[in-house]
Amino acid sequence: MEIFLESNVFVEQCFNFSEGSKLDRLKKLAKEHNIKLLSSSIVVNECKDRIRTELDLSFPIINKLPETNLINGSNRKIRHAWTILKNDPEYKNHILSLEKFKNENKANVINLALQQFDNYIDEAKIELIDITSVSLSEIVEDYFNYNPPFENKKNKRNEFPDAIMAKSIINYKNSTNEDLVVVSNDGGFIKSLSDQPLDGLEIKDTIRSLLNYLYLENELIINRSISYMLNDITDAVISKAKNNEVEIEVDGLHTDSSGGQYGYEYEDIEIVSAENLTIDLQNAYVINVDGSYLELEAEAQMNVSIAANFMDEEQSYWDSEEKSYFKIHYGKAFEKHDVPFICKISVEYDGKDLIFESVDYTLDLNYYTLNDVEYS
Repeated sequence: MEIFLESNVFVEQCFNFSEGSKLDRLKKLAKEHNIKLLSSSIVVNECKDRIRTELDLSFPIINKLPETNLINGSNRKIRHAWTILKNDPEYKNHILSLEKFKNENKANVINLALQQFDNYIDEAKIELIDITSVSLSEIVEDYFNYNPPFENKKNKRNEFPDAIMAKSIINYKNSTNEDLVVVSNDGGFIKSLSDQPLDGLEIKDTIRSLLNYLYLENELIINRSISYMLNDITDAVISKAKNNEVEIEVDGLHTDSSGGQYGYEYEDIEIVSAENLTIDLQNAYVINVDGSYLELEAEAQMNVSIAANFMDEEQSYWDSEEKSYFKIHYGKAFEKHDVPFICKISVEYDGKDLIFESVDYTLDLNYYTLNDVEYS
């Protein structure tokens, strides 16, 4: 089997190639099952242009963020750029060496991000198919006849890259007997391919549906079965939270928009309530298969309230001679969060349906998820 990745596959995933990401899983799955990954020089150039644009537009915002936010937190306004930069395992060191992304270092940061993209292409062994075999006369004929992807009169001139790419895929498919899966959600581009009588051609609109297809060879199993498990999964998630059986990370030191810090380092953290849970099961995807057991991931969101103790230095007494506290005052913090998280769902596949087994997740509570905080 061979898989062609169109540019919106990378854009949809915010160029996230880090460990555990969907693109990382695809790379490993392709290696394990001897699947050839394909793309085009057009895709590479489109992606690199997108990376440059994302970072260039994000720099005014990045430069206003305090260093702690750059290292430890994300920002919705720079989601794509942030994810691109997080791919580098030495990211924190780059933050420091680049003096918190001052404008004079913008080119360095962009080059760093572009290198991450090149690294993924190399590590995933993505082969770029030939585009020189495409007939210019065929492209021109499609253009004037409003054939896909030129069916939209307003955007016709912007569709030449897609037209060349579609023709190159058709030429490639006709030269090989291998089954080919094309991953794209571009309507005109997809129609250019689906209008052709090509045997062994599958089209998937997202990397999620591709992963489910590769693991199960029929993602309809997920869509048909998982909705029936919603109540069981919801009950399990809420129960784990209320019983404090879930891993929780809480950053009690918060940074406001001006860079000022407030809050405390917490101890004895306890979840006191969990409610309003939503789980996007329709977009769940398979991440692992072990015999008849599968592991799925789904995006979720929940309102969580916690209580925690903290050492209040202002109310404690310091012995300057002994250089230690001889009386420590502990305060109590109550925080309310609206927290997004990834829900890992273990199920058994009996050959027909999915049967719920267990659920696991981690809650990361920080400044970005915080709705309210009280100290006493």
